[in-house]
Amino acid sequence: MQAKTSELLLPKAPKNGSRILLEKIKPFWQHLSFNYKVTLRNIFRYKVKMIMTILGIAGCTGLLMMGFGIRDSLAGIGQKQYSEIIKYDLIAVDKDSLSSEQSTKLNQKLSSSQVNKHLPVYFENVSKKIAGTNQYISIIVPEKGSEISKYISLRNRSSGQKINLNGRGIVISEKLAKLLNLSIGNELSLVTTNGKKVKLPIGNICEMYMGHYVLMSSGVYRKYFGRKAIKMLN
Repeated sequence: MQAKTSELLLPKAPKNGSRILLEKIKPFWQHLSFNYKVTLRNIFRYKVKMIMTILGIAGCTGLLMMGFGIRDSLAGIGQKQYSEIIKYDLIAVDKDSLSSEQSTKLNQKLSSSQVNKHLPVYFENVSKKIAGTNQYISIIVPEKGSEISKYISLRNRSSGQKINLNGRGIVISEKLAKLLNLSIGNELSLVTTNGKKVKLPIGNICEMYMGHYVLMSSGVYRKYFGRKAIKMLN
């Protein structure tokens, strides 16, 4: 009530600025520009805003670093998976009923100079529910178990020891073993595409970073599936 009308119409004057500790260091303070001085005063004056700014910048920097780390990690895994472990370039699946003429053309194509090498195998994709989600598992049965190393490097991740398919059990990928909490000597239960349930003894666990794989010899397949592995893939 005591203020004059002309004073009420004017904007309120800002609060008096307070001096900060850095101003006492005259050689340092005198060499700063006006903008730097205002910035430093505001930082020390509004401490909550300063803390929020620091936390925001630190959080954004952390997210950027994490993103670069994930990118570099995945790039390394992909390089290792498809240069050291998976060595084949292409999977070609045969139809169930090929005519003799089609079979001849296919064999000629595979034997041509365009194809460096090939290996007939039985291939089947099955799904298994793991931790509430359907995971797809690739079953591979090579015609010649000793030749699989030219296309897939089967080895133990820790020791680097090579794994062959001449044993009595199957070889499964390491990630699949971890998800199902399985180890050598346990059994893996699968349901094939025709609805048959099988329990397969695990003979070894191989290094694999992408996808789930189950590999076995033709003899193991015949023993537990009750039929011969039909050639489907080259």
